Amino acid sequence: MMGQLRLASLLLAVLLGSCAASWLQFQSLPQDGSQAETATGLLRIPPGGGRYPAIVMLPDCNGIDPHERRWGRELAEAGYVTYVIDSHFTRQVTDGCADPLPTQTLVADALGAIKRLSEREEVDPTRLAVIGWGRGGDIALSLVASGDLLPQTEGIRAVVAFYPTCEAAGPVSRPVTLVLPELYPDAQRCTAYADALAGEGGEPVRYLAPDGVGAGFDCEVCGSGDGVDATYVYDAAVADRVRETLFEQLSDFLGPKQAP
Repeated sequence: MMGQLRLASLLLAVLLGSCAASWLQFQSLPQDGSQAETATGLLRIPPGGGRYPAIVMLPDCNGIDPHERRWGRELAEAGYVTYVIDSHFTRQVTDGCADPLPTQTLVADALGAIKRLSEREEVDPTRLAVIGWGRGGDIALSLVASGDLLPQTEGIRAVVAFYPTCEAAGPVSRPVTLVLPELYPDAQRCTAYADALAGEGGEPVRYLAPDGVGAGFDCEVCGSGDGVDATYVYDAAVADRVRETLFEQLSDFLGPKQAP
């Protein structure tokens, strides 16, 4: 009996550690000639050998929340290298919403994270995706909606943006999926943006528009809606449906989970 318990504990430890997270620093890549800064991110690598498609994940202004960690963990378990970046910690920013970092800083971090990830031997740099939430969604969108692709973004095959503002978005050079909850204030602007591009040809901008929820519907720690914003409520059923759809899309865009 003790041997069975010991074996079960060992198997559990292996399973829990198979996609264990570790912090990995990187250098930002500013496009204005300013000095590079150090930022960090939470890296997860699937078990086994070979090279995997990879996903850079850009949190909202409040930094890495549990739901972004969950996305990173579940995508890694599904066979992707994931890198959830944190632009605030090394800069000693305690509240990125009240004291937001400049857009160019966040773009520089996204580019630096992509470069750092692409250099990993476990990563296939030709099969990358970027997922962003809130302000991170706008940054993710900007990487493929800014005219000519930068060298660091050539490997991006798809972008997912959760509840972005779409304020500065233009035509895109890669497939994009916008997640636009019905009660999100900028949903109408973003759907109009996607619909306008649909008639222009080029890469598609798809969108998911779950009914009856607002931004944060996928955030388990966002409360019951009592307080400042009653639409900012977690909905497990909606989150699961959106997650299933996005996992299918990412599989289509990024191809096999492992390359030789």
